[in-house]
Amino acid sequence: MRDVRVDLERLVLCAERVIEYTAGSSFDEFVADGLRYDATLRNLEIMREAAKRVPESIRARFLDVP
Repeated sequence: MRDVRVDLERLVLCAERVIEYTAGSSFDEFVADGLRYDATLRNLEIMREAAKRVPESIRARFLDVP
């Protein structure tokens, strides 16, 4: 069985990267920078997959987190 902490840590790490990659630029600048755009998109994909693996028992404890 997979340790849920791995997925939770991955969520935090990827969220930090998304914040870092998107900080300090306008939307147009961000979209024009293909590398930064792709890296951000990839981290969001990783977050989505990790979030899917968080068990319902843990999700139920944090109803205020989408």
